Amino acid sequence: MRIGFAGTPAFAAAALEAILDAGLPVAVALTQPDRPRDRGWRPKSGPVKALAVARGIPVLQPSNLKSEAERARIIAIPLDVLVVAAYGLILPPS
Repeated sequence: MRIGFAGTPAFAAAALEAILDAGLPVAVALTQPDRPRDRGWRPKSGPVKALAVARGIPVLQPSNLKSEAERARIIAIPLDVLVVAAYGLILPPS
């Protein structure tokens, strides 16, 4: 089974970690783009991206899913299921 995961904050990272700890393979992680945070406003990645990178999972960070190119990029990844937890972007029906 090929699993995709979509989420950004710590709540979502906990869900991703539970999936990984159960031994299930995650093919890709979708997360929001890095945003300026803290003092200095340097771009900082969210907890899901940090966990995915640490576990060697490919990360996609589309800024929106309205563009056909972004949707095509995601659809091209063969997935059986997409788990969504606090992703923050609206997933189009197609």
